[in-house]
Amino acid sequence: MRVLVVDNDRDTADMLVMLLRLKQCDVRVAYDARSGLEEATKFEPDLLLADLAMPHMSGNELARQVRQHRSLDRTILAALTGYADAKNRELATAAGFTEYLVKPLPVQTLCELLLRVSARVAASQAAIEESAHQADLANAIARRSIRLLWERETG
Repeated sequence: MRVLVVDNDRDTADMLVMLLRLKQCDVRVAYDARSGLEEATKFEPDLLLADLAMPHMSGNELARQVRQHRSLDRTILAALTGYADAKNRELATAAGFTEYLVKPLPVQTLCELLLRVSARVAASQAAIEESAHQADLANAIARRSIRLLWERETG
């Protein structure tokens, strides 16, 4: 699973990166939202964990901009914040976050999130493979139909 951590608190970000690597994730890190957006468009993570309170560009603005990139449609956005109140949760949801995690983040909560994301990634991959199989089948039928028509016309 590809995970991007975006947090201006280097200690928090680096600790998350270590935990995620222990969970066998392919992890990238950015220490500000602008760099996070740039990295997200290149890396196309399955999960983007972002702090909400960052200088220059907030996590909510990062989420809004990520949601504008079609290549990141499947990326799950998780807000990682010290704000536990309902108002900040609503703002984060409106910005495009689907998960809301409050610091300090219990390891169990992170593991549960990784399981949910992993299941979603697997389901998405299965749907892609099924779609490819259906396309292959449709192409095979079309080729056979063309061959039969050709044989009927020339034969």
